[in-house]
Amino acid sequence: MLALRTTPRLFGWGPGKDAGLGSEAIVGGSPPRRVPDHRAPQMDNPPERARFGPYRLLRTLDACPGADRYLALHEKRQTSHVVYRFGVSHDAAERRRFLAAVQPLACLDQPHLLPVEEYSFAADSRGWVVTPYTGSQIGLMTLARLLADKGGRMSPSEAQRALTHTLEAVQSAHEIGLCHGPLSPDQILIDRRGSATIELYGLDRRLHSDACQPGVDSVRQDEITSLVRLGYVLLTGLNPASLHISSTRLVKRLDRKWDAFFAAGLNPQAGFASAADALAALPGSSAVPAPPTPAPSRVRPIVTLGFRTPAAR
Repeated sequence: MLALRTTPRLFGWGPGKDAGLGSEAIVGGSPPRRVPDHRAPQMDNPPERARFGPYRLLRTLDACPGADRYLALHEKRQTSHVVYRFGVSHDAAERRRFLAAVQPLACLDQPHLLPVEEYSFAADSRGWVVTPYTGSQIGLMTLARLLADKGGRMSPSEAQRALTHTLEAVQSAHEIGLCHGPLSPDQILIDRRGSATIELYGLDRRLHSDACQPGVDSVRQDEITSLVRLGYVLLTGLNPASLHISSTRLVKRLDRKWDAFFAAGLNPQAGFASAADALAALPGSSAVPAPPTPAPSRVRPIVTLGFRTPAAR
Protein backbone atom coordinates (compact mmCIF):
# COMPACT_ATOMS: atom_id res chain seq x y z
CA MET A 1 0.00 0.00 0.00
CA LEU A 2 1.68 3.18 -1.14
CA ALA A 3 1.17 6.78 -2.13
CA LEU A 4 3.66 9.08 -3.79
CA ARG A 5 4.29 12.79 -4.11
CA THR A 6 2.79 14.25 -7.23
CA THR A 7 5.57 16.80 -7.76
CA PRO A 8 8.98 15.45 -6.73
CA ARG A 9 11.62 17.95 -5.66
CA LEU A 10 15.29 17.23 -6.23
CA PHE A 11 17.97 18.20 -3.72
CA GLY A 12 21.46 18.71 -5.10
CA TRP A 13 24.86 17.93 -3.62
CA GLY A 14 27.46 20.48 -2.66
CA PRO A 15 27.40 23.98 -1.18
CA GLY A 16 24.44 26.27 -1.75
CA LYS A 17 24.58 29.76 -3.22
CA ASP A 18 22.42 31.63 -0.74
CA ALA A 19 23.68 32.95 2.57
CA GLY A 20 21.59 31.20 5.19
CA LEU A 21 21.51 30.56 8.91
CA GLY A 22 25.05 29.24 9.11
CA SER A 23 24.35 25.49 8.83
CA GLU A 24 26.68 23.15 6.95
CA ALA A 25 25.12 19.97 5.55
CA ILE A 26 25.14 17.49 2.71
CA VAL A 27 21.78 16.69 1.22
CA GLY A 28 20.61 14.10 -1.27
CA GLY A 29 17.23 13.51 -2.87
CA SER A 30 15.51 11.49 -5.54
CA PRO A 31 12.17 11.21 -7.33
CA PRO A 32 9.49 9.01 -5.75
CA ARG A 33 9.65 5.29 -6.34
CA ARG A 34 7.30 2.50 -5.32
CA VAL A 35 8.29 0.70 -2.16
CA PRO A 36 6.73 -2.78 -1.91
CA ASP A 37 5.48 -4.20 1.37
CA HIS A 38 8.35 -6.00 3.07
CA ARG A 39 9.45 -7.45 6.34
CA ALA A 40 10.47 -4.91 8.97
CA PRO A 41 14.15 -4.88 9.88
CA GLN A 42 15.28 -5.68 13.40
CA MET A 43 16.14 -2.46 15.21
CA ASP A 44 17.45 -3.73 18.56
CA ASN A 45 21.03 -3.14 17.38
CA PRO A 46 22.41 -0.40 15.08
CA PRO A 47 20.73 -1.11 11.73
CA GLU A 48 23.95 -1.63 9.77
CA ARG A 49 22.38 -4.18 7.39
CA ALA A 50 18.72 -3.34 7.85
CA ARG A 51 16.79 -2.37 4.75
CA PHE A 52 13.54 -0.73 3.74
CA GLY A 53 12.84 -1.51 0.09
CA PRO A 54 15.72 0.05 -1.90
CA TYR A 55 16.98 1.93 1.17
CA ARG A 56 19.78 0.67 3.39
CA LEU A 57 19.49 2.01 6.95
CA LEU A 58 22.89 3.37 7.96
CA ARG A 59 22.43 4.62 11.49
CA THR A 60 19.89 5.72 14.06
CA LEU A 61 19.05 9.41 14.33
CA ASP A 62 17.41 11.15 17.27
CA ALA A 63 13.77 10.09 17.57
CA CYS A 64 10.94 12.51 16.86
CA PRO A 65 7.42 12.46 18.36
CA GLY A 66 5.74 9.16 17.47
CA ALA A 67 8.51 7.72 15.30
CA ASP A 68 12.08 6.44 15.18
CA ARG A 69 14.35 8.06 12.61
CA TYR A 70 17.11 6.48 10.54
CA LEU A 71 19.62 7.84 8.09
CA ALA A 72 19.20 5.78 4.93
CA LEU A 73 20.98 5.40 1.61
CA HIS A 74 19.19 4.70 -1.65
CA GLU A 75 21.73 2.22 -2.97
CA LYS A 76 20.91 2.61 -6.65
CA ARG A 77 20.80 6.41 -6.73
CA GLN A 78 23.36 6.90 -3.94
CA THR A 79 21.22 9.57 -2.29
CA SER A 80 20.63 10.22 1.41
CA HIS A 81 17.20 10.09 3.03
CA VAL A 82 15.49 9.90 6.41
CA VAL A 83 13.32 6.86 7.07
CA TYR A 84 10.72 7.16 9.85
CA ARG A 85 9.34 4.07 11.57
CA PHE A 86 5.99 4.59 13.32
CA GLY A 87 4.10 2.42 15.77
CA VAL A 88 2.05 -0.63 14.90
CA SER A 89 -1.37 -0.08 13.31
CA HIS A 90 -3.49 -2.71 15.07
CA ASP A 91 -6.46 -2.76 12.70
CA ALA A 92 -7.75 -1.49 9.38
CA ALA A 93 -9.11 1.71 10.95
CA GLU A 94 -5.67 2.66 12.30
CA ARG A 95 -4.07 1.90 8.94
CA ARG A 96 -6.60 4.14 7.20
CA ARG A 97 -5.92 6.90 9.71
CA PHE A 98 -2.19 6.64 9.09
CA LEU A 99 -2.64 6.82 5.31
CA ALA A 100 -5.05 9.75 5.57
CA ALA A 101 -2.61 11.59 7.86
CA VAL A 102 0.43 11.10 5.63
CA GLN A 103 -1.18 11.61 2.24
CA PRO A 104 -1.41 15.46 2.43
CA LEU A 105 2.36 15.62 3.03
CA ALA A 106 2.97 13.54 -0.10
CA CYS A 107 1.31 16.23 -2.22
CA LEU A 108 3.02 19.30 -0.77
CA ASP A 109 5.04 21.54 -3.03
CA GLN A 110 6.26 24.24 -0.65
CA PRO A 111 10.03 24.68 -0.17
CA HIS A 112 9.80 25.10 3.60
CA LEU A 113 7.58 22.08 4.31
CA LEU A 114 9.47 18.77 4.36
CA PRO A 115 8.08 16.62 1.52
CA VAL A 116 7.21 12.94 1.94
CA GLU A 117 8.76 11.01 -0.93
CA GLU A 118 7.34 7.56 -0.18
CA TYR A 119 5.33 5.76 2.48
CA SER A 120 4.15 2.24 3.08
CA PHE A 121 3.46 -0.45 5.66
CA ALA A 122 5.83 -3.20 6.74
CA ALA A 123 4.71 -6.79 7.29
CA ASP A 124 4.38 -6.07 11.02
CA SER A 125 1.83 -3.28 10.23
CA ARG A 126 4.21 -0.47 11.16
CA GLY A 127 3.99 2.62 9.01
CA TRP A 128 7.14 3.85 7.29
CA VAL A 129 7.79 7.27 5.72
CA VAL A 130 10.72 8.43 3.58
CA THR A 131 11.83 12.07 3.25
CA PRO A 132 14.92 13.87 1.94
CA TYR A 133 17.87 14.11 4.32
CA THR A 134 18.62 17.72 5.24
CA GLY A 135 21.40 17.08 7.77
CA SER A 136 25.16 16.77 7.82
CA GLN A 137 27.68 14.05 8.68
CA ILE A 138 26.89 14.49 12.37
CA GLY A 139 23.12 14.25 12.01
CA LEU A 140 20.10 16.43 11.47
CA MET A 141 20.47 20.13 12.16
CA THR A 142 17.43 21.57 13.90
CA LEU A 143 16.78 25.20 14.68
CA ALA A 144 17.09 24.35 18.38
CA ARG A 145 20.52 22.81 17.85
CA LEU A 146 21.69 25.69 15.66
CA LEU A 147 20.52 28.19 18.26
CA ALA A 148 22.49 26.34 20.94
CA ASP A 149 25.59 26.27 18.72
CA LYS A 150 25.32 30.05 18.34
CA GLY A 151 25.23 30.60 22.08
CA GLY A 152 21.47 30.96 22.49
CA ARG A 153 20.91 34.01 20.28
CA MET A 154 20.87 34.86 16.58
CA SER A 155 21.40 38.03 14.61
CA PRO A 156 18.31 39.99 13.48
CA SER A 157 18.90 38.95 9.85
CA GLU A 158 19.06 35.25 10.81
CA ALA A 159 15.93 35.49 12.98
CA GLN A 160 14.09 37.34 10.22
CA ARG A 161 15.06 34.67 7.68
CA ALA A 162 13.94 31.82 9.95
CA LEU A 163 10.60 33.50 10.64
CA THR A 164 10.04 34.31 6.98
CA HIS A 165 10.59 30.69 5.94
CA THR A 166 8.37 29.22 8.64
CA LEU A 167 5.58 31.78 8.28
CA GLU A 168 5.53 31.24 4.51
CA ALA A 169 5.25 27.49 5.12
CA VAL A 170 2.44 27.95 7.63
CA GLN A 171 0.59 30.33 5.32
CA SER A 172 0.70 27.79 2.47
CA ALA A 173 -0.43 24.96 4.74
CA HIS A 174 -3.33 26.97 6.17
CA GLU A 175 -4.50 27.88 2.68
CA ILE A 176 -5.03 24.20 1.84
CA GLY A 177 -6.74 23.39 5.13
CA LEU A 178 -3.83 21.93 7.13
CA CYS A 179 -2.68 22.95 10.59
CA HIS A 180 0.04 21.84 12.97
CA GLY A 181 -0.40 23.58 16.30
CA PRO A 182 2.33 25.28 18.32
CA LEU A 183 5.74 24.85 16.71
CA SER A 184 8.98 24.33 18.62
CA PRO A 185 12.54 24.88 17.30
CA ASP A 186 13.28 21.14 17.38
CA GLN A 187 10.54 20.61 14.75
CA ILE A 188 12.28 22.94 12.29
CA LEU A 189 15.14 21.55 10.21
CA ILE A 190 17.97 23.66 8.76
CA ASP A 191 19.62 22.51 5.55
CA ARG A 192 23.06 23.30 4.13
CA ARG A 193 21.82 26.53 2.54
CA GLY A 194 20.42 27.82 5.82
CA SER A 195 16.86 27.20 4.67
CA ALA A 196 14.33 26.35 7.39
CA THR A 197 11.93 23.44 6.81
CA ILE A 198 9.10 22.26 9.07
CA GLU A 199 9.38 18.51 9.62
CA LEU A 200 6.28 16.34 8.97
CA TYR A 201 3.92 19.27 9.25
CA GLY A 202 0.80 18.45 11.28
CA LEU A 203 1.33 14.68 11.05
CA ASP A 204 1.39 13.94 14.77
CA ARG A 205 -1.79 15.98 15.28
CA ARG A 206 -3.62 14.19 12.46
CA LEU A 207 -2.53 10.78 13.74
CA HIS A 208 -3.89 11.49 17.21
CA SER A 209 -6.75 13.87 16.49
CA ASP A 210 -9.98 13.45 18.44
CA ALA A 211 -13.09 15.39 19.28
CA CYS A 212 -11.55 16.79 22.48
CA GLN A 213 -8.90 18.83 20.69
CA PRO A 214 -9.46 22.57 20.12
CA GLY A 215 -10.97 23.88 16.91
CA VAL A 216 -8.95 24.59 13.79
CA ASP A 217 -9.09 28.38 14.20
CA SER A 218 -7.70 28.15 17.72
CA VAL A 219 -4.95 25.77 16.59
CA ARG A 220 -3.90 28.08 13.76
CA GLN A 221 -3.83 31.08 16.08
CA ASP A 222 -1.66 29.19 18.58
CA GLU A 223 0.61 28.12 15.74
CA ILE A 224 1.22 31.68 14.54
CA THR A 225 1.73 32.92 18.11
CA SER A 226 4.29 30.19 18.73
CA LEU A 227 6.36 31.43 15.77
CA VAL A 228 6.25 35.01 17.04
CA ARG A 229 7.38 33.73 20.43
CA LEU A 230 10.12 31.74 18.72
CA GLY A 231 11.34 34.92 16.99
CA TYR A 232 11.66 36.62 20.37
CA VAL A 233 13.70 33.69 21.69
CA LEU A 234 15.98 33.72 18.63
CA LEU A 235 16.71 37.43 19.04
CA THR A 236 16.95 37.76 22.82
CA GLY A 237 17.61 34.28 24.19
CA LEU A 238 14.73 34.78 26.64
CA ASN A 239 11.27 33.26 26.87
CA PRO A 240 8.61 35.99 26.62
CA ALA A 241 6.12 33.81 28.49
CA SER A 242 8.07 34.23 31.73
CA LEU A 243 9.53 37.71 31.30
CA HIS A 244 8.67 40.04 28.43
CA ILE A 245 11.13 42.89 27.94
CA SER A 246 11.19 45.07 24.84
CA SER A 247 13.55 43.44 22.39
CA THR A 248 15.27 46.77 21.64
CA ARG A 249 16.34 46.95 25.31
CA LEU A 250 18.07 43.58 24.99
CA VAL A 251 19.60 43.83 21.50
CA LYS A 252 21.71 46.86 20.63
CA ARG A 253 20.76 48.91 17.57
CA LEU A 254 17.74 46.67 16.88
CA ASP A 255 15.04 48.13 14.63
CA ARG A 256 12.11 49.28 16.77
CA LYS A 257 9.77 47.58 14.32
CA TRP A 258 10.62 44.36 16.16
CA ASP A 259 9.01 45.75 19.32
CA ALA A 260 5.81 46.47 17.37
CA PHE A 261 5.92 42.99 15.82
CA PHE A 262 6.22 41.23 19.18
CA ALA A 263 3.68 43.51 20.87
CA ALA A 264 1.09 42.69 18.21
CA GLY A 265 1.86 38.98 17.85
CA LEU A 266 2.11 38.18 21.57
CA ASN A 267 -1.03 40.09 22.56
CA PRO A 268 -3.21 37.40 24.23
CA GLN A 269 -6.40 39.29 23.37
CA ALA A 270 -5.58 39.79 19.71
CA GLY A 271 -2.46 38.50 17.99
CA PHE A 272 -2.07 38.18 14.24
CA ALA A 273 -5.19 36.96 12.48
CA SER A 274 -3.20 35.01 9.89
CA ALA A 275 0.31 34.05 8.86
CA ALA A 276 0.02 36.59 6.04
CA ASP A 277 -0.58 39.37 8.58
CA ALA A 278 2.43 38.21 10.61
CA LEU A 279 4.60 38.19 7.49
CA ALA A 280 3.48 41.68 6.53
CA ALA A 281 4.38 42.99 10.01
CA LEU A 282 7.74 41.19 10.18
CA PRO A 283 10.60 43.72 10.01
CA GLY A 284 12.41 43.51 6.69
CA SER A 285 9.61 41.60 5.01
CA SER A 286 8.34 42.53 1.56
CA ALA A 287 4.96 40.87 2.10
CA VAL A 288 1.86 42.96 1.47
CA PRO A 289 -0.75 43.06 4.26
CA ALA A 290 -3.93 41.18 3.52
CA PRO A 291 -6.86 43.48 2.68
CA PRO A 292 -9.26 43.97 5.60
CA THR A 293 -12.47 42.00 5.59
CA PRO A 294 -15.34 44.36 4.72
CA ALA A 295 -17.87 44.95 7.45
CA PRO A 296 -21.28 43.39 6.87
CA SER A 297 -23.78 45.69 5.21
CA ARG A 298 -26.35 47.32 7.46
CA VAL A 299 -28.68 48.09 4.52
CA ARG A 300 -31.75 45.88 4.10
CA PRO A 301 -33.82 45.56 0.91
CA ILE A 302 -37.54 46.28 0.79
CA VAL A 303 -39.99 45.49 -1.98
CA THR A 304 -42.26 48.26 -3.29
CA LEU A 305 -44.47 47.73 -6.31
CA GLY A 306 -42.32 44.87 -7.48
CA PHE A 307 -39.02 46.76 -7.29
CA ARG A 308 -36.24 46.02 -4.76
CA THR A 309 -34.77 49.21 -3.28
CA PRO A 310 -32.32 49.63 -0.43
CA ALA A 311 -33.52 51.22 2.77
CA ALA A 312 -31.49 52.04 5.88
CA ARG A 313 -32.45 50.43 9.14
